[in-house]
Amino acid sequence: MEIPGFTENPLDKCYICKKHRFGALVEFGQEKKINYILDGANRDDHKDFRPGMRATHELGIRSPLSEVGLTKAEIRRISKKLKLSTWDKPSLACLASRIPYGQSISARS
Repeated sequence: MEIPGFTENPLDKCYICKKHRFGALVEFGQEKKINYILDGANRDDHKDFRPGMRATHELGIRSPLSEVGLTKAEIRRISKKLKLSTWDKPSLACLASRIPYGQSISARS
């Protein structure tokens, strides 16, 4: 709620948020001499409107699941085979994504 421009809820609010949040991770990584910051994007994410992905590219965030071409279904299948407890965990979309663009975001939204 404190990121400039985010609460105005523009079409690129995800870019604004991810640039801020991942930017902080990149700074942390540099301080700790961490070579790579990774996210969980997958091949299916490229089918949707994802303005936040631009921020990850600009910041040099790596997306290994996407880079090897894995889809969400393939990730779930592999996770189940490996007996990971999260194999069928529901997607957790940001709550702000449920507010129509242009409608201000607030604690009451």
